[in-house]
Formats: sequence, C-alpha cells, structure tokens
Amino acid sequence: MPQVYLDGNKIDIIDTGEDSTVGELVSVVEREMTDLRRFILELWIDGSKLEESARMELFNEPISSFSDLEFKTVSIETLALEGVDMVHEYMRAMRENVDDCAEGIRAGEPNAEAVLSAIVEGMAEMVKTTDALKKGVKKYRINLFRENPDTYCKPLLGYIDTLVALLESGETTLIADTLECEVKPLLDEMEAALFFRAA
Repeated sequence: MPQVYLDGNKIDIIDTGEDSTVGELVSVVEREMTDLRRFILELWIDGSKLEESARMELFNEPISSFSDLEFKTVSIETLALEGVDMVHEYMRAMRENVDDCAEGIRAGEPNAEAVLSAIVEGMAEMVKTTDALKKGVKKYRINLFRENPDTYCKPLLGYIDTLVALLESGETTLIADTLECEVKPLLDEMEAALFFRAA
C-alpha cells in the first residue's frame, strides 16, 4: 500500500479489494474535503505533480502501483478570492490594452493584431474563471457577486465573436470602435459593480 498524505499529514487508507484506483481515492478525498469546505488543489504521485494531461491515464491506475500520494488542498474561500483577484487582473490588463490596441489598429501598426488577440484571449479566460466562481458560489454558498455575472459574461462572449469576425473581414475601424465604445465601458461597469470584494 502506498503512503497517503493530506496537506503534509499522513492518513490511513484501507484498500479492501487491493485494486482501488487513483481516481477512486481522489473521489473519496474530494467528498471528505467538500464537507470541510476545502478543494484539492494538487495531487503529487511519487514526488511528481499530476498534470492535467496525464490525469485520465493515471486515474485508472491502481493505487498499489505507487509508493506515495500527496493531496494538497485549499479552502474554498481562499480559492474563490484568488479567482476574484485573477478576474480583476484580467480586467485591468484588458482595459489598459484596449485604448492602445484601438489606436494601433487605426494607425495600421503591425503589432495591433497581436494585442487584439491577447485581449480576446483575456476576455475568454475572464469569462471562464467567472463561470467557475459562479458554480462554486452555488455549491458552497459563498457570497461573491452583487449581480448575476451572466449580465456581463454573455455580452463579453458576444464581443469575442464580433471582434474575431471583424478581424477576419478586415473591418479594422469597426474593431477599434467596438473596443472603445462597447468592450471598455462593459469592463469598467463589470469591475465596479460585479464583486463584493475589490482586488
């Protein structure tokens, strides 16, 4: 049997059938952590952090194949506040880049498209993180939002599609106008109104 650790503390496990998988162990720990309002942040197997790309493959392996497994957890509240800070950082970076990008597009600067791509990727990541926070709020009853985040996220997703379509069609002036007149005001409003906690 492998040695199993939870936040540095050894825990006892019983593998009655001697064929339990890593995935089954993770499910048991997740259930216990949910009651404690904690989340598995990392899983280390035989001294190596389990990466997402290897997750499915190793989850099907029997735990008896390994020497040690270590779970590192974080409180749901801490994780949620880190997520809020991340969304604020995305918003700040995008707001700073919007004006420069719009000016660069109008001036025909060669790096303007790269800046636009970064803005679009940032918007997508911000929506993804906010959606994850929304699900966590529902599951753990954490009060993060003053308003429904869909009020802002759905229009942002629409602007992503609009900006990509305008870029493909070469409508550079409309890209600049959309960034300045629609995207930036929405980001300003979102930052001011959405979260209870400011970064």
